Amino acid sequence: MEKVVSVFKSDEEKARAECGRLNAAREKLVLGRSGAEAELTTLRQGLPDAELDRLLDGVDSTPTHERIAVLETSIEAANAALTALGPRLHKAHAALRQIKADAIVRQADQLAAKRAALVKKSEAVIRELEEVTGAKWIPLAIYNRDVYAAMAATGKNSHIDGGLPPSPPPRYDLLASEEQGLRQRAVEILRLPIRENGQAQGSSVDALLADVAEQLKADLLIAPSEAEVRGYFNADRITAAEAAWAKSIESVVPLRTGGTTTRASVTRFVLVWAQGRIDPATSRVSLAPAPEGVRTGPLSKRDAGPAYST
Repeated sequence: MEKVVSVFKSDEEKARAECGRLNAAREKLVLGRSGAEAELTTLRQGLPDAELDRLLDGVDSTPTHERIAVLETSIEAANAALTALGPRLHKAHAALRQIKADAIVRQADQLAAKRAALVKKSEAVIRELEEVTGAKWIPLAIYNRDVYAAMAATGKNSHIDGGLPPSPPPRYDLLASEEQGLRQRAVEILRLPIRENGQAQGSSVDALLADVAEQLKADLLIAPSEAEVRGYFNADRITAAEAAWAKSIESVVPLRTGGTTTRASVTRFVLVWAQGRIDPATSRVSLAPAPEGVRTGPLSKRDAGPAYST
C-alpha cells in the first residue's frame, strides 16, 4: 500500500503563510504607491503648460489633468489600504504567537501524561515490593528530600542525623521540571508584544535591511518593507543630506582662498518606524568628513567637527 503524503500544512505553517501573504500585499501596495507618487511629481512639473493648453483649447481638462486625478485617487486608495492592512497584520502575528504557544503547551501536556504513567508504574512496583517484603519502601531521593527539609528546619546536618548520601531524583520529577519549563516558555511567548515600532541601522542600505531582517526573525515585528526602505534612502535623499552637510560646514568653517568644501562620507543609515511606517522625522542619513585622501580642497583646522545627520 502506498504511503499517503498529506498536503495539509501545520497550523504554524498556515499562520506563517498568512503573515507572508499580508506582507506581500503590503509590499505590492508600497511599490504601486511609490510609482504613482514618482509619476505624479513628474506630471505636476508640467502642469503649468497643461493648464495653459486647457485654457487655449477651451476644454475642461487635458490628459495630464485626467492622469493626475487618477494618480491622486490611486495614492489615496493605497494609503487607505495600508491603514486597513495594519490591524490584519497585527491579528495574523497574534495568531502565529498563539499557535506557537499552544504547540509548546501540547508538548508540556505530553510530558505530564508520561510523568503520570511513570508515577503509576512506580507506585505499583513499590506496592508489590511491600507485599513481598512486608516493609515500607520509598525512593531514596524522596526520603532524602523529606529528611533534608526536616533537618534544615532544625539546623541539623542531614547526613549525620538521618539523611543518606545524595541520590538522583526520580525520572518523573525530572519530567515535572521539564514540563514546568515548557509551560513557562509558553506564557512568556504570549506575553511578548507585537511590535509595530522599532529602529534599525547600518553602514549601508543593505546592512540596514539585514538588521531589519534579523529582527523580523522574532515573528512579532511589523516593519517597513524592503521597497519602502530602499525608496526612502534613495540617491536623492543621500544627495540632499550631503548638500545640507556641506552647507552646515561652510557656515562654521571659513574656506581658505581657492579652497573647496570637504566631501562628505555616509557613516550610518538610521531607520525609525512607528505603526509599521517609516518616521521621516527621525529616520536619517548620518555623514562625516571623508578621509583625507578624498578631500577636494583644504579647509581650516576646524573642519573635523562632529558628524552631521539629516
